[in-house]
Amino acid sequence: MALPWRARLRGGWIGFLSVALVLFLLGCRYRLVIVDGASMHPTLESGDLLAVDRLAYSAEGPREGDLVVAWVTGEQVVKRIVGLPGMMIEVRDGVLVIDGSPRQPGQGLTPGTLNIRAGMIGPGRFAILGDNRIGGTDQTAHALVMRSQIVGKVVGRLACGRWVQGWFPGLVEASTTGTHEPAPGTGVR
Repeated sequence: MALPWRARLRGGWIGFLSVALVLFLLGCRYRLVIVDGASMHPTLESGDLLAVDRLAYSAEGPREGDLVVAWVTGEQVVKRIVGLPGMMIEVRDGVLVIDGSPRQPGQGLTPGTLNIRAGMIGPGRFAILGDNRIGGTDQTAHALVMRSQIVGKVVGRLACGRWVQGWFPGLVEASTTGTHEPAPGTGVR
């Protein structure tokens, strides 16, 4: 027996509203960004589409090694968290040194020529750094960011970002190319 037209119409609206609600809730939690630059190579390539979970750090804070999108000097950047509050951090010839112990290139890290003087990371701050350290500071952005500057954690990657951006030009690009150095003579704070 066929449903009366009113019942079918009501069922269609309920389905439409359910899908719209799910998309809205996903949009509140996740953000799509496109990588622009080479400082995260080989982990990320320019043009990759990233899914960023904006609520990933609601329950617990960022961890060393997380890939994040953060606001730095007015632009969004994609970087790896390499230092947490209270850590002593430096970079010698592209090798990350934390609390006096060199970290072996891993997690996609590329050794290079970047040097950053040693310094203690202050409370509520996180050190972020690009994985590609071959080109020195020209291609490797580094910064100290407050928790409030971190947009979210990268939870997914697709290598079709430029194609998607052609269809959805409003997607945000997250740069990996800027240089964000500490003030001269201050090292890392």
